[in-house]
Amino acid sequence: MKILFTNIQLSHRSGTEIVVRDLAQRFGEAGHEVTIYAPALGEFANEVRSDDIRVIDDLREFDGVPDIIHGHHTLPTAEAIIAFPSVPAIWVCHGAQSWFDQLPPFTQVRRIFAVDDTCRSRLVTEGVAPERIDILPNAVDLRRFQTRTTPLPARPARAVSLVKHSGPIELIVEACRVKGIPLELHGHGVGRPIGDIERVFAENDLVFATARTALEAMAVGAAVILVDGRGFGGLVTSRNFENGRRLNFGLGLLKRDPTLELLIGAIEDYDPLDAAVVSKKVRSEAGLDCLVARLEGIYSSTISQWRPERDFNRETFRAEQIKFNSDWLPRTQAGIPWMEEVQRLRNQATELNDVLARRTIELSDRSIELSECKRVVRSYESARSVRFARKLRQWARFWRG
Repeated sequence: MKILFTNIQLSHRSGTEIVVRDLAQRFGEAGHEVTIYAPALGEFANEVRSDDIRVIDDLREFDGVPDIIHGHHTLPTAEAIIAFPSVPAIWVCHGAQSWFDQLPPFTQVRRIFAVDDTCRSRLVTEGVAPERIDILPNAVDLRRFQTRTTPLPARPARAVSLVKHSGPIELIVEACRVKGIPLELHGHGVGRPIGDIERVFAENDLVFATARTALEAMAVGAAVILVDGRGFGGLVTSRNFENGRRLNFGLGLLKRDPTLELLIGAIEDYDPLDAAVVSKKVRSEAGLDCLVARLEGIYSSTISQWRPERDFNRETFRAEQIKFNSDWLPRTQAGIPWMEEVQRLRNQATELNDVLARRTIELSDRSIELSECKRVVRSYESARSVRFARKLRQWARFWRG
């Protein structure tokens, strides 16, 4: 089977980039011919290529014609359909708010999926018939994310934050300081992306994360608190796991603004035995191999049911192309300076976020140093009090004697 995956970019380690890399690896191992198309490539694309996966940023480089298009994101999926209009496609919505996660308006999309109920609701709001949407939840590569070798301690000894946005970092740092838990900061939210994330999860007892990252941490056996710049979802437990799974441990659960009190309360709810139960659920229900087996069946049925002579109509396709171009392409040259201005502002925002991330890390380091200084001072004061008490006893014996 020749499978063409699409993704809006393949430049750094992020949600859908990891998803498409994992799927391509597994289908390649199973003997399928796999290609990933992404219009924006970067360092991560080279990493994917090192695993013998073909990556292209120009659809003219695709050899022949695919049997199936597995689409992520509106624009690259539409490009693939326009390039290969006689090929059926499935499409997966990964974002409940992203502008690039709208359903491509082409009849070649035979199956529509959402990773959770929140994304499904978004598609329904945008006019997709509910009965056309199935849920295809995220999965974890259990070969990579293996169970930690030692059980969780009675209280968390180490914590790590891998939040997507830098917003709640200061609150997380302060909550861990209050509870006396050493904290590591990683992820794009603080400008510290990490490659060996499985090692970090195995070495920490408590993880602050959301969505797929949170699911991976659970698979390893860590306790997980859901929080990022979009909101706070609390500690994942065996009682709320099923609801969390339906919502991808993401936006649909992040209903409250994060506060120091909420974070401290979630840390205090830490239960190592319950975290072990959650980990077993993830490993039994959310493995990548199960997802790949399901997708193989979806691909096969979609291909077998597609009849180009019956299902592909040139006039319909032409009308869909015209509508797509009207909705998605700049209509006049006047729009180009506006796009350049948006890009300039985005670059500025990225630079400012990087500065903020560095300052946050510096603040975290200073907080740790301050905590250590306070500990030393308390230890010195305690020792001095003991010496003073001994002097008092000596003086008392002297005056009595």
